[in-house]
Amino acid sequence: MNEKELVRRIIDFGFIIKAQLYSDDTALLRSIMNIMIMEAEDVLEEMDAPSRSSSTPESDQRFGST
Repeated sequence: MNEKELVRRIIDFGFIIKAQLYSDDTALLRSIMNIMIMEAEDVLEEMDAPSRSSSTPESDQRFGST
């Protein structure tokens, strides 16, 4: 299994867990799951993007440091 497939499976698993959280008591956990899913989708997009030739470290690019 390659890295992209692993990230896709993590996203799918996140959606499955989130679908089970439907009561008012789990609203915070649903929000956390939404963030996890969005971050995993961002990782997948970064994996699909061509390599950047920038000299700025990736962590600085991600958080907008200058």
